[in-house]
Amino acid sequence: MAEAGDILLLVLVALSAAVLAVRPDNVALKWCAFLVLLYVCGVIVYRLYFHSLSRFPGPKMAGLTYLYEFYYDVLKAPGGQYYLKLEELHGKYGPILRITPDEVQVNDADFFEKLYVTGSSKRHRWETAGTGKTSPGSIAAAVSHDLHRIRRNSLSKFFSKAAVMRLESRLQSKMASLCQKLEEAVRCGEIINISTTFSMLTLSIISEYSFGKSWDDQGEEFVLTMREGFNSMHLLKYFPVMHYVPRPILEQLLSVARVVSKWETVMLDSRLPESEKETQRIADEALILVIAGTESTSRTLSTAIYHILTQPAILSNLRDELDKAIPDSNAEIPVAKAELLPYLTAVLKEANRITALLTNRSLFTAEQPLQYKEWTIQPGAAMCVNYRAVLYNEDIFPEPERFDPSRWLGDSEEVPRRNRHFIAFGRGHRSCLGVNLAWAELYLAAANMFRKFDMQLHDTVYERDVKIVRDCNVGFPSLQSKGVRIEILNRRS
Repeated sequence: MAEAGDILLLVLVALSAAVLAVRPDNVALKWCAFLVLLYVCGVIVYRLYFHSLSRFPGPKMAGLTYLYEFYYDVLKAPGGQYYLKLEELHGKYGPILRITPDEVQVNDADFFEKLYVTGSSKRHRWETAGTGKTSPGSIAAAVSHDLHRIRRNSLSKFFSKAAVMRLESRLQSKMASLCQKLEEAVRCGEIINISTTFSMLTLSIISEYSFGKSWDDQGEEFVLTMREGFNSMHLLKYFPVMHYVPRPILEQLLSVARVVSKWETVMLDSRLPESEKETQRIADEALILVIAGTESTSRTLSTAIYHILTQPAILSNLRDELDKAIPDSNAEIPVAKAELLPYLTAVLKEANRITALLTNRSLFTAEQPLQYKEWTIQPGAAMCVNYRAVLYNEDIFPEPERFDPSRWLGDSEEVPRRNRHFIAFGRGHRSCLGVNLAWAELYLAAANMFRKFDMQLHDTVYERDVKIVRDCNVGFPSLQSKGVRIEILNRRS
């Protein structure tokens, strides 16, 4: 990997200097040191003057070495800070920026649609990108467009809108369990960490939905272990030896061997090439599905809870809509009914927008040159558009830091434009596979929570517990975060 290569070069230079200091008269060592330094000088000259990105705007140090990124992601506390540094650099250099020796980032909402395309245009994941490296056989790790298409096609039918609706009864069962837990909290006066509760809910759903067996017995342990894994994600690109599945997660996968057997049966009956039907690859796919299906939706839900409970007017509007649409608070809330509620939909869209969970760089290469204004990005060059830059674009979303569901409502000509730039689930060939399941979870969890319970926040501080301040492949709050915690006051009638 290029990032690890720069660290290795630094180590070789340091070793060469140390050896020469200890053995200055050794001719062989002098030649070795000379060759190392000559190679390093060659890399420097190439990257600064002959690389296809050498003339792009940006700090010279970023174009020279990955150690610039390494400093902000690994050494600068609390880690995962390069995405924030890039926001600062865009303010200085403009919308297009060379951010590493081999990558360019364009912070322009209109270029997003040009890069993340559908149709016949092909985009290949940049092969050194960290996404999916812990599961090299997964859809997330597929480099070529064609391989990704093969893997996605084998799964997409299971996550279509029709497939999700056919299994709505399972979702309703999970929501009933959530409501039961919240009712118990009313009786006991228990403070609920809703961040963890939602993660356990979405884990239970994705594991049962995908494999026919929920992982409820080890849900909390799995969630906590998964989050520990996320906390080290920014290290993986620099230290490839860390690309391993944490033991508790591996044991969980191995404990449900029937899951892999079930998937093998499905895959063997598919049109996948034989190399795609190996047990290890199927296990890789299973792991990615579970992780992706657990954290993203739960984080959006807990962020929504925080903002709704801190803004009484939004809470009142949401309750009024839910009470009118669902007069009986004991009734099951169908997904189809919840989807028709405009204010609930606006609240959930705004929650997805303001969470802007994807902080890592979704890097792709094109097979033909791409033009951005006067800049030509050559085939093979890694490029991305920062998701957060689109979702927080002040021209599209005025006062982007403010949670405002009303921006999605009304007849303003700006609403269609905002919908066009709503890219929380990605866009193009590599958009979120589980978007239909995620929306069903969001609708059901939010509708059940706010129609059936009164609640208030408990010792939850935005800067500590909610605000994203670290890039851990997805955005995470501070290391001191206690999660979004709530007190359930009573069951509503």
